[in-house]
Amino acid sequence: MSATFRILEHRVGEGGLKHGREVLRIEQLLQLNGYKIKADGNWNSGTTDAFIKFQEKNRNPMEAYNGIDSGPLKRWIDPNDRILFDLAYGAGVLIRLAAGGNIYRHGIGFEDVHEWCERQKIPFDMRRRAVWGLDGYPTWAIVTEFNESFGAAAFDTQVPRALNCTLYANLMMSVWKQGNAHGRPFNASVKDAGGDKHFAKDRYHYPLLGEFSSVADIQALTRKHPGGLFCLEYGKDRVGHLGLLYKGRVHECNYGPTRDVHAISLSQWVSTHGWGWVLGPAPA
Repeated sequence: MSATFRILEHRVGEGGLKHGREVLRIEQLLQLNGYKIKADGNWNSGTTDAFIKFQEKNRNPMEAYNGIDSGPLKRWIDPNDRILFDLAYGAGVLIRLAAGGNIYRHGIGFEDVHEWCERQKIPFDMRRRAVWGLDGYPTWAIVTEFNESFGAAAFDTQVPRALNCTLYANLMMSVWKQGNAHGRPFNASVKDAGGDKHFAKDRYHYPLLGEFSSVADIQALTRKHPGGLFCLEYGKDRVGHLGLLYKGRVHECNYGPTRDVHAISLSQWVSTHGWGWVLGPAPA
C-alpha cells in the first residue's frame, strides 16, 4: 500500500467509465452529500442528474457576480478536477491535517490535529477501513473502506469517517513527524500492527524503553523527555491497543470514556490498560 489515495484514476461519467469501482466511489460520495441515488457502480441518468445538482449547489456565486463564466455544467469527472475535493469534503470522509502540510509538526501539529478530531467527534469503529493522505492535498487525509484482497474499495456510507486505535496512532505519529500523511514512513497499511509487533518501533523508530504495569513505571520511563511523544502498547503477551502519551495525557481512539477520539489522564488510562510496553520519545 502507498501513503496517498486518489479517488479517481480515470474519467468517470459520460464519455468515460460508466461501470466499476471508481463509479461506485462517486455514487457513494453523492449519496453522502444527500442525493438519493443508487450506489451500484453503474453510471446512469440519475447519477448525471445528481452530479449536475451538486455542481449547481457548489458554484461560487462571486464568480457570476464578477462576470466570470464558470462554463457549462459537466456530465463527467476527471481525476484532477477540484470538484472531487468538494464531493469528499461534503461527504464527511476527510480529516484535516496540520496547517501548511508540513509547516506545523511535533507538538503544535499533533495538538492541532487531535483537537480537530475531538471537535468533529470522529467515532471509534472496528470495521475494515484505511486512512490515507489525500493525493494532491497535503493538509487533508481521507478515510476509505479497505480489504487486504482488493485494497481501497470505496466509502462507508453508514459511518463514513471513523478510526480505530491503530489507524489513529499511525496517522498521529506521522503528523508529529512530518505534519501530514503523504510520504514515508507513513503507509496506509496497518497490518503489521498488534500481536507480537512493536508498530511504533518498526515503522517510526521509537526506542523500546521497557514494560509497564503501573503509572509509576510509565512516569519513570518517560521522565527524561517530558515534552516528548510516547507510544503505549497495551497487552501482557500480545499488543491489543495503542495510545499516544503526550504531556501526561493519553490520546487515542477507543471505547471509553467516549467511543471516539479523546484524551484522558494517564492514571485513568492505566486503570483499564494495566500491562504493556512504552516506546519513545518520537525521534526528532
